[in-house]
Amino acid sequence: MAPNTGNKALESSEEPIVPKIENIQKNVLTKRKTTIDIPASESFKVNGQSGNVRSPMISSYVGWKEIGGWEERDALTIDDELMLVNDETFFDNFIPDKFFGDWYHSVAILGVAGLLSFLIGYFKFSMAPMFYVATVASVLYRTSSKKYRSKLRDLVQKEFTVQKIESDYESMEWLNHTLSKLWPLIEPHVSKEIVMQVNQILLKEKSIPKFIKALWIDQFTLGVKPPRIDSVKTFPNTDRDIAVMDWTLSFTPHDHSDINAKKMKNYVNQYIVVKAKLFGLTIPVRVSDISFEVNTRLKFKLMEAFPHVETVNVQLLEVPDIDFIATLFGTSIFNWEILSLPGLHSFINQMAAKYMGPIVLPPFSFQLNLPKLLSKSPLSIGVLEIKIKNAEKLKLDASTLGTKNDSHNLYLQFKTQDKIIGKSKVISCTSNCTWNESIYVLLDSFTEPLAISLLEKREILKDKILGSLGYNLDSLNKKVGKEMNCSTTFLRSSKPVGNLNFTLRFHPTLEKKKLPDGTIEELPELNTGISKIVIERARGFNDDETNKQLSLYIELYVNGALVLTTKKKKSGDDSIFEWKNGFEFIVTNRRRAKAKFVIKDGKTNAEIGVLVENLNDLIDRQEIHKNWIPVNSDGAELKVTTHWRPVELGNNADSLIYNPPIGTVRVLINKANHLKHTKRIGPVDTYAKVMVNDVIRGKTIEKYQSSDPIWNEAIYVTVTSPNQKITIECMALEPLGPEISLGKFVLPTQNLFDKGIDGKYVEHIEEGHITSKLINSKGSSNGEIVYYLSFYPTVPVLSPEEIKDLERINKRKKLLEEDKKAKESNGMKLNRSDTDFFSKEENKIKDIESMFSNKMKLTLDELLSYNSGVFAFSILSGELPLPGLYVQVFLDSEPYARITSQRVSLRTIKTGLLADYMVKELEWSVTTLRVVTKPNSSRDDECVCEAIIPTIELIRNCYDNPSIVTLVGKRSAKVVIQASWFPINVTKLPQADLITNTGDLKISVIQGKDITDNTNGQCNPMVKVYLNDSTESVFKTKAVKKTTNPVWNETSEKILLSNRVNEYLKFKVFDSRVGKNSTVIDEGILPLSKINPESEENELTVPLKNNNGLLELNLKFEPRYAYKLDKPPTNVTDFSSKGINSGIKVGATVVGVGATGLGKIKTTLF
Repeated sequence: MAPNTGNKALESSEEPIVPKIENIQKNVLTKRKTTIDIPASESFKVNGQSGNVRSPMISSYVGWKEIGGWEERDALTIDDELMLVNDETFFDNFIPDKFFGDWYHSVAILGVAGLLSFLIGYFKFSMAPMFYVATVASVLYRTSSKKYRSKLRDLVQKEFTVQKIESDYESMEWLNHTLSKLWPLIEPHVSKEIVMQVNQILLKEKSIPKFIKALWIDQFTLGVKPPRIDSVKTFPNTDRDIAVMDWTLSFTPHDHSDINAKKMKNYVNQYIVVKAKLFGLTIPVRVSDISFEVNTRLKFKLMEAFPHVETVNVQLLEVPDIDFIATLFGTSIFNWEILSLPGLHSFINQMAAKYMGPIVLPPFSFQLNLPKLLSKSPLSIGVLEIKIKNAEKLKLDASTLGTKNDSHNLYLQFKTQDKIIGKSKVISCTSNCTWNESIYVLLDSFTEPLAISLLEKREILKDKILGSLGYNLDSLNKKVGKEMNCSTTFLRSSKPVGNLNFTLRFHPTLEKKKLPDGTIEELPELNTGISKIVIERARGFNDDETNKQLSLYIELYVNGALVLTTKKKKSGDDSIFEWKNGFEFIVTNRRRAKAKFVIKDGKTNAEIGVLVENLNDLIDRQEIHKNWIPVNSDGAELKVTTHWRPVELGNNADSLIYNPPIGTVRVLINKANHLKHTKRIGPVDTYAKVMVNDVIRGKTIEKYQSSDPIWNEAIYVTVTSPNQKITIECMALEPLGPEISLGKFVLPTQNLFDKGIDGKYVEHIEEGHITSKLINSKGSSNGEIVYYLSFYPTVPVLSPEEIKDLERINKRKKLLEEDKKAKESNGMKLNRSDTDFFSKEENKIKDIESMFSNKMKLTLDELLSYNSGVFAFSILSGELPLPGLYVQVFLDSEPYARITSQRVSLRTIKTGLLADYMVKELEWSVTTLRVVTKPNSSRDDECVCEAIIPTIELIRNCYDNPSIVTLVGKRSAKVVIQASWFPINVTKLPQADLITNTGDLKISVIQGKDITDNTNGQCNPMVKVYLNDSTESVFKTKAVKKTTNPVWNETSEKILLSNRVNEYLKFKVFDSRVGKNSTVIDEGILPLSKINPESEENELTVPLKNNNGLLELNLKFEPRYAYKLDKPPTNVTDFSSKGINSGIKVGATVVGVGATGLGKIKTTLF
């Protein structure tokens, strides 16, 4: 059994009795095999080498039962608890109480024993008298010590009995008592889990020196005594969303005095033995009897959304009081207690105060951002915008080394956590300086103050600090998104040397939010944010023929600037190089951001490979977990992890810049089979939605009470790279509560994006249908969906923003060349800094120019000559008639809004909208803007105001510059819109996607031929017409008496068709008898795809299937944009459809502008 020692801490006599645990292993002293299960095929890379350099070792004892050698019969009883506490010694019965049991009695006993020992030695007596002196003294000392400890127990019991004076501190005894009962039960499992996890980390840790062949935890227990919360104090009078509390935590070992061997097995203290194998020896290090007490102050900032706590600030009010016993060589006779070195314990405390002070000791605190931790995002919490105005009344040195005149070249430097996060431009000034400059810096927390230093730029010597100041950023947490005016004083040698005027604004990273109805609010498609690129691994670079091991390092360039250089690494036996180095940066233009990876030889610095990727492509690759990127055709690959979070930086126009697509994917959702509801049996009410990178881009109409719904709806989604993830998810509508996902799957798009010999994407249409299973969150199938896929590429043209970027780049390139020529013409030789500057600027210009090299610059008229394309639009701002409204945008015949704004709390739209739509026929396309009171309104619902505009007119007026569009109705509103047009290179679109697929149909039943009843005799024929599988007729003729060749010449009213190509008419011929029920004598079917939409009239015949008869028809079809929503079942009372802001309405609706009425809309809306 492992030995146990303990600090003699004073404890209450009311120790918990360890509960009896059944089915415990009897022979607990047998060595347990607590180890890690590692597959034989798995190898680890340690110190750059592969293979199991450190083999897994077996832990000897884990948990208090194994450490203490506990058996079932060792469970304590009441008698065991009282044993030795009231045991009497020989002198208890003879010596009066006043002569023993206090501290001075023990001192007197030791003093007398020492004096007698001296006298015996001084007078040269034999050793015999010493035996009697030692015996009497030890028994007296033990008697006095037991009495003293008994008094202490009585005092503790008295403290529990006496009513305490009220204080601000609250007792947590209920929690401590509960934990003391549970701790002996859960501690063995907790200890085992800790040992397994730590040993696995130690097995693979690369920083451990190679000469250590094995390192593991051999014995481990946390003891049977749990940590305690001694007291809690809550501070009143704080803000409503702030809670401040003081917590006192302690962890003390058991007092092992006055207990027998049986108790020792039950009262096991903290005990850890770590062993290391090196140089053929196994060296143990033992740490036991750990105790500490810490006073902490916690500050909670609350919020409404989950997890309801935004930040937690942790502050230690003083350096924790920690004590433990640490011995080298374990419990052997050669063991050496490390803390016995004089001054070591106090040195540890001083070092703890030194290094913990700037982090958690007052006035500093460590901040935890819970939403960020739960999201597992490695990015900063946001961006701090610093607008530097000016500095006044600066007291500068009259003469400074390294300067040639009275003016000074000054700049500002910004730091947090002793790390430089930004610098201002250098300006020449004297006592008053004006910058008028905005700087964006990353911010990790609000607890660390912002340090601002004023420095002088010097040519020869290093820059000189002229003054510094600190600013507390905690106030920004209460004013997120708001600008704060600041004016502070520079200090030098604690004396004021000038004032600085600036403003601060914090822009947080945007996270997904869970709305009250259970839906998740998606992140906006912003062009600004924070990104982090992590270089993980590389493979395939070693030369297999020469077997030569390379040493590689990688340079990372972002927008042409070198931002990261990794360390030189050698590959292991598996030819994999590993770095895991990352760089975090602010993205002001995601569309234009580009990363270049230069792989170099560590010995010769020669380039081995170059990889250039757009930031958008890297983010898309992360979405589909396609992190390995090919570097060359020889199989070399680089693994890159990219993190991204959008941040609204205040400039709406820059944040909403549209990323040009490479094309559009057509997803024709045909039908679903065998749908199963997760909570009930029977048919379901469903719809399907299509998502790109988990953002909803389109949805079908709802189908009710069907396990096998048929949609036949085509949804076009734009893609900006071939690496985007496109998902279909099937949703079940619920009468009450949020929708339920029946399952989803990722579309197999890897074969859609093909390039021609010119490097441009080509049209690809998959032959045949594809069937994929819907996989729910539990991994099981809930049915399947049948669909078709096609890809139509866009014509590579420059967008308006890209044209402006190219003009700025050309202007910048020209100025750079002029500056370079001017310096060279003056006979000045370019120094190293100038050369580096011009080289970096030229590289940046080349990188940006390469992004536009394969795109054409077309005029607006040339762009509009393409009839199909992607219409991109953004609503930058606007004024609404009332607060609390929503703005919706509908395109063509969409029944649901293409995009819906967030609730506009005030009348002014501050957060912009950005969306796109695949326009099949620009000449007929219509855009509808509406202002509504409910976010899930469909086109059928009432609106506050609206504007119906031909899309081509919207593009003409809003292409080069944003324009104001006026919405009219019950009230009026104005919105500012920017539009773009990206032509689609398509040979022919399916008929089902054109305007000719929807419209009004008039049916004229002319006559019938050879219509007879079952007896081949004359009848009274009458025709009823049905649309699709409907049981209600849309038109019926009158009955013609006693004929086989009836003539009707009757015409129906207009019938709305929402999907002509996939619909059909069913004709039923009845024999109408007076006084009898009409009977069906024949029927026929006419697919509406036979209608020629370009012809004014279509004369068609419908063969009847029973008696070789036929019907002669005249069909008139007027194309126009229209849509139809299915009627929900009558037993459904409250549906809350979501997706792309769907609303459920009954019947059919025609969009106000058809193929013949576009010219009537006036353009005075702009």
